[in-house]
Amino acid sequence: MTRWSGATTGVQQISVWDSVEEIRRIHGHGGRTELRWLDQPATPAEALNGDTS
Repeated sequence: MTRWSGATTGVQQISVWDSVEEIRRIHGHGGRTELRWLDQPATPAEALNGDTS
């Protein structure tokens, strides 16, 4: 999944992809794009409290 925050354009977007290779092929910009992996919180309570330890 990719998420564009719209900081420069005002357009926000969330996309779901079949593979990381597809993201790199479409949005890779010759290796200039950085992919960041975000881990899911273990429980809904942790997500609400912001506790990921």
